[in-house]
This record gives sequence, structure tokens and C-alpha cells, in this order.
Amino acid sequence: MGAPMNVSVVLYVHNGGAYLEPLVESILNQTHRDLELCVVDDGSTDGTPDVLARAAAADDRVRVTRQDHRGSDGLHETFNSGLAMTRHDLIAVANADDVWRPDKLAVQVAAFEDDPNLDICYHNATFIDAEERVIHGSFRRVDSPRPA
Repeated sequence: MGAPMNVSVVLYVHNGGAYLEPLVESILNQTHRDLELCVVDDGSTDGTPDVLARAAAADDRVRVTRQDHRGSDGLHETFNSGLAMTRHDLIAVANADDVWRPDKLAVQVAAFEDDPNLDICYHNATFIDAEERVIHGSFRRVDSPRPA
């Protein structure tokens, strides 16, 4: 078995401050510890910059860049800015209102380690409300992760 696989997590956010702390905590507390969190703040005007500054000060795996708000018309540029920050070959994408299960990256990295020809690995999701109650099913009913 080779060296551990490192993961770059890309997050782009605009005014996601109400949801960011649980997301950042769930990413940084992954059982797979070899990761970095690359965040592009798309001109947030809420508490987002403060949440991100605290996270970056507390953990050197968090790197943040801020840009003027581009909105949905500039989403591809914003995402590309996040990709440009990455240092690792494996890329995971986070949304500001996500909360990750502790083993999410470990399960996905294992799929890549098991199959060196694997290019993409996706997984199921459970949709929850602000109180973490399941609000409706999931993306699809398949084994997760599902290598492609």
C-alpha cells in the first residue's frame, strides 16, 4: 500500500454563516485526517468571514480567500478559484449547509485506494432540517459510495 491519499475539500460560500460552523467542524473532524479545506468566500455580508477566520486561526488545514460577490453568473469562476487553491490530487466538494458523517472521506478514499483506475466516487445523502431531523429521503437508493 502506498502513501496515504490526501484530500482537498473545496467550499465556495456566500452568506452561509448560519450553517458554516457545523460543516467546518464535520470536515475537520473526519476520521481521514489528511485533508485541507480550501474556501472561497464569495463576498459574504453576514457572519461568514468571522466563522472562516476563526476556523483558519484554529487549524492550519483551513485556507480562505475572499472575492467580490460574483453570484450564480460567476459560479464557475468561483469554483475554479477554489480548485486553484488545492494541493492534493483527490478533490471533495462541500456545500455551506452540509454536515458530513465522520467517515465520509475515509470511505471514499478507500474506494480510490481499492481501484487505481477510479476517477469519480459519489455517495448518497440524507436531507435534514436545522434540528437535524430527516426531512425527505435521499438522492438515490444505491450502495454508497458508488464508484464510477
